[in-house]
Amino acid sequence: MREKPYRLIFNNDGGTLFRPFAPAAVEPFTTEGFVEATLGYLEHTQVDAFSWTLGTDIWPMPDIQGAGRATNFYCHRTDVGERFYEHRGPFHARSWQVMAGRVKAMIDRGDDPPRVLAAAAHQRGLDFLLSFRMNDAHDGRIIERNRESLFGAKPPLSYPVFENGKFNERNIRGHICRMKLDHPEWLIGEHDALTRICAIAFDYAHQPVRDFRLALIEEAIAQYDIDGVELDFLRHPLVFKPGAERTHAHLMTEFIGRVRNALDRAGQERGKRLSLAVRTLVPLAAARRIGLDVDDWLRAGYIDQWIGGIVDRNRLELREAVELGQRHNCAVYASFKTDGILGRGHHSAEAFRAIAANHYRAGVQGIYVFNMTAYRYRWLAGQTPPAGLGANYDFRPLCEIGCFDDIRHGDKHYIFDNKGSGHRTDIETFAEWSGQMQDRLLISEWGTALDKPVLPSIVQQGESITTMLRIADDPREAAAAGLHMNATLRLMATDMTGGSHVLAMDWNGSGLGVQTLAGERSYTIDWPIPSAVIKCGDNALTLSVEAADPDVVSEIRIDDVEVIVNYD
Repeated sequence: MREKPYRLIFNNDGGTLFRPFAPAAVEPFTTEGFVEATLGYLEHTQVDAFSWTLGTDIWPMPDIQGAGRATNFYCHRTDVGERFYEHRGPFHARSWQVMAGRVKAMIDRGDDPPRVLAAAAHQRGLDFLLSFRMNDAHDGRIIERNRESLFGAKPPLSYPVFENGKFNERNIRGHICRMKLDHPEWLIGEHDALTRICAIAFDYAHQPVRDFRLALIEEAIAQYDIDGVELDFLRHPLVFKPGAERTHAHLMTEFIGRVRNALDRAGQERGKRLSLAVRTLVPLAAARRIGLDVDDWLRAGYIDQWIGGIVDRNRLELREAVELGQRHNCAVYASFKTDGILGRGHHSAEAFRAIAANHYRAGVQGIYVFNMTAYRYRWLAGQTPPAGLGANYDFRPLCEIGCFDDIRHGDKHYIFDNKGSGHRTDIETFAEWSGQMQDRLLISEWGTALDKPVLPSIVQQGESITTMLRIADDPREAAAAGLHMNATLRLMATDMTGGSHVLAMDWNGSGLGVQTLAGERSYTIDWPIPSAVIKCGDNALTLSVEAADPDVVSEIRIDDVEVIVNYD
């Protein structure tokens, strides 16, 4: 492990190669401009390490109902992987030509993206990590749109992906990599609704799959001035066929050891230890369930940073990971997926502080920031940023969330059901989101790992629901610092029946009061929470519905709950 853990690890999915980074795209693409667009906004922040993704999911085919994504095509100098710019298919839009020409020109003139980014990161005092998505299945999006013969009956696209149960290579060319086209037997395949998104992902039980991934990693280690490698097991989380995970878990442990050996050989030549970071499900039981024996990796001394997902939930349980990390000299980070709050319209520093503070209370050494750049591309293309963000968009929180003391007594906005844009109506709708595959696994398989969402929930007359809200702020700690903490409960509810209703609210066994709902369809209720009843940690909120109109059986849907904390 490095002498001093990183405060913030910032991951870029590689997309700045493909998005215009000048307002309205009026400036020509240059290497200097690319570097500035990729790293410039990290100056004067608390980011210590920059993680650049190789083989990212790209959008070369926007003209097919949003189905066009490609993975396992690479935008760097490689003889192992397939080069993105060499594979064009009938789905590709004209924009692909621009992107492909841009990447090829950079490589031809010696401006290999990882090479120039490594140099620029080091000039800015940042460590440079190469991130490998172990089983990115975004290319499965096209299968979601066209499933007529291989995985079930669905209306076909105008360009059929499958014919007679096989890939139609003529139509899929440039979207699915050669290895998948030639060897469908090396893919996970579809087993049930849960695993559907990973049907086109690699099955690491096959030696050629592991050898390919290792060769790609070894090639990159040899070529670039890196400080470490990140293996991302959350894009997407399956690496073995369902039911065979425990049988094959030792194969992935062996693979991790081979990566560690490759890093050690290179590190010995360069006179420094090259770190190995892994990004996996937590808690440990969740990772084990899909064939990742992280505790074995820790005992063997393979990994230096353990980045724990699930993404952006305030109830992410990391205490077990922290204890294991301390025992085996491995720094533990909370994976902070920003689109869950940005997609909901919560762009405030207060929302970032709340999630980060809860993670620090669990004992993590730092925060791993994921997908923040993805939400910046649209503003860089000349669109109007969200209100209150200005030209800096959402990067200002990076100046403070790398240190708990910097946010400990800062105002916070706790968002407890942050799953992208809009509210979930039921668990099946929630499960359709491919980016939330890890949540689906946890909810379906281990209930204790991630609680099944309580909200939204319909509460009828005479019934109640209880949801646990984790809050990092401590009123007693604030008082000792000479500060007064104010907290407000924000409740979003929908009247399902009409009439008049009484909603009673209870916090940790203490009644907050009642609210009469009458005359409206939707309600947003702000209610003060006395500091004396707030716990630093899990708080129980109980909501119950009482009748106010004798002619109506009351029924209320509780859509969302938030807590806003302010300091005088």
